[in-house]
Amino acid sequence: MDQWEQRLRADHEQTEQLLATVEQASRAPDGPSRWLIQKLVQYVKDYLDPVHHAKEETLLFPLLGRRGFPMEAGPIAQMLVDHEHNRQLWAQLEA
Repeated sequence: MDQWEQRLRADHEQTEQLLATVEQASRAPDGPSRWLIQKLVQYVKDYLDPVHHAKEETLLFPLLGRRGFPMEAGPIAQMLVDHEHNRQLWAQLEA
């Protein structure tokens, strides 16, 4: 496994752990703390979108495209739609 592929996997695991923490905290009577929500927004703003998504969009997806996966349809197109949708959601949450 390539080093960048390992890093992408680690990114996903880190993000899933953070989201699981927020989800668990949301079940508490008072919900997640303001601090936790701020940390989540900061993580997305500073790392998840500009670094992780950039890796996928500039390295992984083009590689998959060169290996025969269509960029305009199927999983890659859906992930690009998801990235854009997430950007819009995080912008709303930050506001």
